[in-house]
Amino acid sequence: MKLVYTDGCTVSGLCIDGEPVNPDMSLEEAKELYKKVSEKFCETAECSAELIGEIRDMLMQRGEYKYLYHCEQCGDSVVEYTMNI
Repeated sequence: MKLVYTDGCTVSGLCIDGEPVNPDMSLEEAKELYKKVSEKFCETAECSAELIGEIRDMLMQRGEYKYLYHCEQCGDSVVEYTMNI
């Protein structure tokens, strides 16, 4: 399986084995694609940090946002993202 993502100017798209991926593919097809990619991607233990980063990114995009507090010492806001699965 050869995956190619092209982006820039007026071109943006993902192809698998030379065929454009339908952005409206079924949920089951998308899950199967993600499963195949993550299984291939994680052939070594070193990828665990990257997978955790992907989970974090998904939480930040789809999770329930909650502001917790503002740190007076450093000036940062502390927030959390929650998702029940």
